[in-house]
Amino acid sequence: LLCLEYATLETKLGEIDRARALYTHACQVYDPSSDDKVWGAWNDFEVEHGSEDSFREMLRIKRAVKTQFAAVGGGVAAAAAQPAGSAGPADQ
Repeated sequence: LLCLEYATLETKLGEIDRARALYTHACQVYDPSSDDKVWGAWNDFEVEHGSEDSFREMLRIKRAVKTQFAAVGGGVAAAAAQPAGSAGPADQ
């Protein structure tokens, strides 16, 4: 994923706050209960470069995004995972 590549680049350049902002942005569109790659990368980043407060903030955002995905039934990630031309629940 492009956002993860940019976050890795920013981390290598020592731009920790910019990398954290990229992780925060990227994780808004990935369901924490089904996409471990993005959320796992942010978790590893916070363990290595963050503080207790930044790790707690990541967990708070994770809970909020998980709640948001549960409320809308998967949102963007569910729509992207659905094969093109297949009937969704509203079309059946």
